[in-house]
Amino acid sequence: IIDEEHDGSYKSESHPRYSAKDIARMRANQNGAALVLGSATPSIESFYAANKKVYDLIELKSRARTSAKLPEIVPVNMKEQVKLGSGDILSIPLRQAMAVAFSQNKQVLLFLNRRGYARTLVCNDCGRPISCVNCSVGMTLHNSKRTGSQSLICHYCGYMIPSVEARCCFCGCSHFTKAGFGTQQLEDLLKTVFPHEKVLRMDQDTTISPGAHREIIERFSRKEASILIGTQMIAKGLDFPDCTVVGILGADLMIAASSYRASERAFQLITQAAGRAGRGDDPGKVFIQSFNPDNPLFRYACTQDYRAFYETEIAYREKLSLPPFKAIGEIVLSLEDETSLQERGRDLYRYLSDFLSYQDDSYCFELYGPVPSVIYELRGRFRLSFI
Repeated sequence: IIDEEHDGSYKSESHPRYSAKDIARMRANQNGAALVLGSATPSIESFYAANKKVYDLIELKSRARTSAKLPEIVPVNMKEQVKLGSGDILSIPLRQAMAVAFSQNKQVLLFLNRRGYARTLVCNDCGRPISCVNCSVGMTLHNSKRTGSQSLICHYCGYMIPSVEARCCFCGCSHFTKAGFGTQQLEDLLKTVFPHEKVLRMDQDTTISPGAHREIIERFSRKEASILIGTQMIAKGLDFPDCTVVGILGADLMIAASSYRASERAFQLITQAAGRAGRGDDPGKVFIQSFNPDNPLFRYACTQDYRAFYETEIAYREKLSLPPFKAIGEIVLSLEDETSLQERGRDLYRYLSDFLSYQDDSYCFELYGPVPSVIYELRGRFRLSFI
């Protein structure tokens, strides 16, 4: 049984690289076993296979608790909220719903898929973000509970500098503006807006030590806190009967990812997070905060209409020959010397082009590249991609 079969963590990102779903399918075939893939938001590939009768489709039409109803989902236009003076983190409707929940001794879950204090620092003179010296990505601003100071940390290689020592590598300026917000900034804001409510935060920074993940969940279950904030680790699988309000913050960030699966993952995360509300006897309410609430993806998420989302997404995939209509793979060429990388990239392109020219036409191979990887420099090595 593979629960939450859509989850990307079933695919290993380190050597040996493999998909646990493929391994399970292979072992089931070898041993004559049944394979069950379970999900409220199946992967596009799995649902496509079910529609093609490769899998048997078994649908659950109601929640496990027969008394529990699906929560009311409210889209919130953050452009209007900013004009009203609420800021870009907590909207007025969400604050009001939280206050009502607290007055009824209920709990609130806030989902924000970005850890740290702020996304990065932006130079006041040239407008460029502070970038890592080893990776071509902006560094994230973090609070340190131990020292009380702020540091800039690269989430890819771990490089860290105190924020007071930051200098723009383009113009040398030392004056910056905070851009974006993360779970740490949200935690600080909540302590100001709701000073009498206990807040728990669950993200990669608070769950480093063994058992920390379980401890946070158990404390919230015992109602030692009325607010739980966190990244995607709080979006699925948790059952808190007294949680009646869920806020999904920064929803636009999930769609802006570079992967062709960005819309699918955003829909899955939003729907899974929304499912944490109203799991007990009391009805739940979910607020999806977005600067673009008219996006069809949010409309499908608000109505929890997986099939409508699937039909839109599968049509898009078919037009662009993306999975499940074609298999897709990536070769990444990585070298410390940028000049050598370009030379080896040309060599590899010639080899791949020659190799593919001998393949059967029925495969319809397409080769794209070499192009700079989404993160061109990573841990001091430059990277080219072939698709």
